[in-house]
Amino acid sequence: MNAKDLQAVLPAIIKSRVSTLIWGWHGGGKSQIVRQVVEEMYGKRNSEENGGGPTLVDLRLGQMEIGDLTGIPRNVQENGYTKTIWGLPEWWPTHPDSKGVLFVDEINRAATPDVLQASFQLVLDFRLHTHSLPPGWSVVAAANPEDSDYQVLRLDPALMDRFLHIAFAPTAPDWKRWSENKITTRVLREFAMSNKDVLGLRSAPNLNVTTSPRSMELLDRIFAAMTDSEREAHGYTIAAGLIGDAYALALRKYLTDNMDKPVDAEKLLNEWDEVKAQIKKWVGTKKKKKDGKEGEEELTHVRADLLKAQFDVVTSYISTELKGKLNDVQAKNLVKFMDVLPVELAVAGLHEIAEDSRLSIIETIAPLIVNTSLARKWARILQTGDTKMKQTGSVDDE
Repeated sequence: MNAKDLQAVLPAIIKSRVSTLIWGWHGGGKSQIVRQVVEEMYGKRNSEENGGGPTLVDLRLGQMEIGDLTGIPRNVQENGYTKTIWGLPEWWPTHPDSKGVLFVDEINRAATPDVLQASFQLVLDFRLHTHSLPPGWSVVAAANPEDSDYQVLRLDPALMDRFLHIAFAPTAPDWKRWSENKITTRVLREFAMSNKDVLGLRSAPNLNVTTSPRSMELLDRIFAAMTDSEREAHGYTIAAGLIGDAYALALRKYLTDNMDKPVDAEKLLNEWDEVKAQIKKWVGTKKKKKDGKEGEEELTHVRADLLKAQFDVVTSYISTELKGKLNDVQAKNLVKFMDVLPVELAVAGLHEIAEDSRLSIIETIAPLIVNTSLARKWARILQTGDTKMKQTGSVDDE
């Protein structure tokens, strides 16, 4: 990510309170960009009503001892007991309505392992011991890549998983824009523009980002804080920093390509006839079994992955958007959808609904299942005790 893009995405990231780790080579302007963005968002200082403190607290972890980060412990007497409390560091923002960013620079240059360990809680929970950052504050960190040129600590996966990772490197146009305000001697600007190697510009470092359920939660928080145009322009880079390049690419294709993906759950529940053909395409067509008994048929093709994903999308929509309440049309369409599924998916779906405490859904659709092919499929499975995955036909809607 170049400087212009970093400036564009940081506001949404900061507002979402997703801790961010900017990886880049020394002298690239990471801290300057963060400061510029924060000051554009909140000004240099909070208002007097909000404490008047700075909006950016710059911590250099490589220069700190554990007491600088956590405060100094002291013992106090309370109700006959001796308690240890931790003094509040001078830099800690205290006003509950203040806003700003805690910029943890050189995070992988922490002087001692205990300083690095203390940063875990700060990054994930926005707190140290009993001290909590006000809700208007977020954390942005910066680090140099693990490279032979740098003496840095290797961050363990548990800490890495707590960050959105951004691989940053300024480009020649970035430097040109910056130099017009910072380099006052014109001949030096022109010299650098003619001899770009003197700038020491390098490509962005390669990051090995792994994904987890937490990664998807953090990605959701950032996407919720971004506009549609911001997601379109920078969504891939943000996703890559949380779930890795491969999944970020898959997400981009999922959002933009005409690839097979679950149909809209709202449309399925309210306008089943509009999506029925697509679902049945995934179920497949029937043909006579080879060497089978007379009349036995099997499906030629089943996209079980898409059908299962479609079921999960529908039940999630019912739980989150509809709060488990279905009207008559939606209940009937849910049964119609389940009725066209292969038997093992339909039965597994009914079990999943029942076991997932979505009992109100079961109560709503149960009367509609009676005397349907779906009920017969379920009964046939229970009677035969056959748990082997089968490819059976579907029944058209009446």
